[in-house]
This record gives sequence, C-alpha cells and structure tokens, in this order.
Amino acid sequence: MGIHDTLSLFAWILCGIYLILQLKTKTRVLGAFISPVAFLLMIVASVGLGRIGFITGYPERGLVTAHITLSVAGEALFALASCAGAMYLIQDRLIKYKTIAASAGSSPL
Repeated sequence: MGIHDTLSLFAWILCGIYLILQLKTKTRVLGAFISPVAFLLMIVASVGLGRIGFITGYPERGLVTAHITLSVAGEALFALASCAGAMYLIQDRLIKYKTIAASAGSSPL
C-alpha cells in the first residue's frame, strides 16, 4: 500500500464518515467544508499513479491491514472534526457580529 493508495483511502473514509454523520444529524453545510478536502486528496492521490512504488519486505497480514485502515479512519475523523470546528467558528463570528446574508434581507414568501 503506497502513499497514493493511503490518500485515496483517506478521502473515501472521510466522505463515508461524513455521509453517515449527515444521515444522523442533517448537517448538510458541513459538506461544503469536507468536499474540497476530499477533492484535493483525490487529486494528489491520482497525480503519481504512473509511478507506483511499494514498500519491500512489508508484512501483509490481517492485523497490519486492520491497523492501517483504522489509523486512516482516525485521521479522517480528525479532519472531519477540524472542518466542523472551522464551520462553528465561522458561524459563531457571523452571529457575534450579526452579519446577515444578502438573501436574508429580501421579503419572505
């Protein structure tokens, strides 16, 4: 498993965790923070696909695979929490300074 596979796995796990979280909490706005991160990770992962390199002498056992998958899942959860924290700080600032979006000033239907 090379760095490109790891980055791709990271992006997929990040999106999967977001989708599960979105089903439970209905926080669709978090997707605006998660999707650019996943997009950039997939671009970086696909850049070096022509140069495939593997670590030699690497034990391929079930526990090693589980360890790598769970480690990447932990990093994806950390990235998701970081994006949620950034979203909270932005919303807190908007509420604190009472900034109203341009569409909010129009008359209601």
